[in-house]
Amino acid sequence: MLQTQKSYLSLLTTLMLSLASFAQTCDSPTSLCGGEIAAVEAYSPIDFSGTPLENCLTGDSWSVARFHTTYLNTVNGVTVNLQNVDCLNTTLQAVVVLPNQLDYCDLSQFSVVSDCITVTSDITFVTDQLYTNTDYLVLFCHQAGIVPTPCELAITVSGDPLSIKACCPQSIDFDESASLEVLGGDGNVGYQWEPAEYVDNPSSYQVDVTPDQTTIFTVSGFVESCEYFDQVIVTVGSVVDVPNSFSPNGDNINDTWNITGLDAYPGTIVTLYDRWGQQVFRHVGNMDWDGTYSGKDAPIGTYYYVIDLNHPSISLEPLTGNVAIIR
Repeated sequence: MLQTQKSYLSLLTTLMLSLASFAQTCDSPTSLCGGEIAAVEAYSPIDFSGTPLENCLTGDSWSVARFHTTYLNTVNGVTVNLQNVDCLNTTLQAVVVLPNQLDYCDLSQFSVVSDCITVTSDITFVTDQLYTNTDYLVLFCHQAGIVPTPCELAITVSGDPLSIKACCPQSIDFDESASLEVLGGDGNVGYQWEPAEYVDNPSSYQVDVTPDQTTIFTVSGFVESCEYFDQVIVTVGSVVDVPNSFSPNGDNINDTWNITGLDAYPGTIVTLYDRWGQQVFRHVGNMDWDGTYSGKDAPIGTYYYVIDLNHPSISLEPLTGNVAIIR
């Protein structure tokens, strides 16, 4: 009987050492990138007595994840989302701390930057304002006991401190350029702007772009091993806003078909057709249509337009669509 107990204890010790060797500890924390999901499932023994966390984390087993903030200055914290929590007969606790940047395992130097959370199901919480370009640890703790108790979950961290920003939306005329820049990335690593054919130096943090049409530019950059993306729009030419309905009933509310933005295109030709393809309206330049044809009210229904902008220096595709008369 004694030999059986020794064999059991030996097997249990081997199992615990094996699990600890794969644990996500302060020496080898799980790496987190903004917006990407990661698994927390391996734990190792810990004792927080006499540390700044003794009243926060009361278990005997912990797991550690790490994230690194970008260079983006922001007052917002990091959002921590915990999902698929599966801890058998144990209470899981979580907290985010600022560690000693040279020694993640120096428990005496941990500075708490979030609430101490008791995790019983899926939960989201937000940290305090964080430093830029700095490592932070997400700590998980539970009471494992003699026999290791399974405790698994998925974690996602996100928010401004884990992002880069493309700046800033602009409007330009045809054949003009706009200056864009990216904030928050690591300039020593470089960036990539797309679509590159419109960018003077696609790997730079600050670029001049010359698109021939309204374009959304995407920039990517690395901070440590994490790749981040953002987008910014450059609007080319005046924005033309074409209403899809109007009600010419004489109440002075939405009585005409008023296309805004055409003043920037004085050579514009607006043509309207009924559902049989008969032309009911044509005008050069900007002019509201009052819903009449040959001096009479046009019937209610759907009409189809072709708007040729006729820009003098660039070829533009006609604007097409439909507009409904409602009386």
